Amino acid sequence: MRKVLIVIVVVLIMGTLTGCAAMDEVTSFMANRFDEIPEGMSDSQLSWIIMVEITLVVIFLLLLIFSIAMFSRVKRTESKKRDAANLERVLKMENEMIDRFHRKQGVEPIDLSQLANEVPKSYRAVLIKNKNDVTLEVPEKLPLVLGDKVMLANVLANLVINASKSVKRGMITISASESDDKGFVKVTVSDKGKGFSPDKLGTDSSSGLNVCKTSIEANGGTIAIESKEGNGTQVTFTVPVSAE
Repeated sequence: MRKVLIVIVVVLIMGTLTGCAAMDEVTSFMANRFDEIPEGMSDSQLSWIIMVEITLVVIFLLLLIFSIAMFSRVKRTESKKRDAANLERVLKMENEMIDRFHRKQGVEPIDLSQLANEVPKSYRAVLIKNKNDVTLEVPEKLPLVLGDKVMLANVLANLVINASKSVKRGMITISASESDDKGFVKVTVSDKGKGFSPDKLGTDSSSGLNVCKTSIEANGGTIAIESKEGNGTQVTFTVPVSAE
């Protein structure tokens, strides 16, 4: 693929040089045609030279069009391969998480207040890069929830990173409270970023949200997404309260 791109660039450069030279010649000869015809040059000879130069310009334009078309084709091919690789990675992650939960690895009482404080600190570099801040609206005393701490931390991290990519120089809010449905704690991650339309769900651009959905459902909770292009995104998930 890299070789193809190199060939395209070389062809484009050669075509550009050829076209520029041709345009210079055409301009020069056209000026001479009206000001001073070179001594000994007939009209037919001058016409032939001009036709040759015009042909070179046409060839340049065709080379330019071909190069652009080839470059677009290469980019589309790379994009399809990247999407396929991302989808394979997401499916692998989903299967690993479901398997982990079914084997009851890491299932324990979890303090969501503490987790909500730890996750943004772990991804501070991403937040700083996009000049974002995180506001926590999490009471210190929430009921402990029962789940896999690694999976829930990954969900929070994924949502924070997605929000950080969506909004620049903005605020990301993490809030938590007891759910209206008794026996659950509700967590919401919201931003005022670019958002996305509902038909984007299930595509590669929202693959992280699909992993979050799988993780939360594996932990016995639910997840809901509210988003509209230009008006930000709000993701809310619930986790069952621990009986301990």
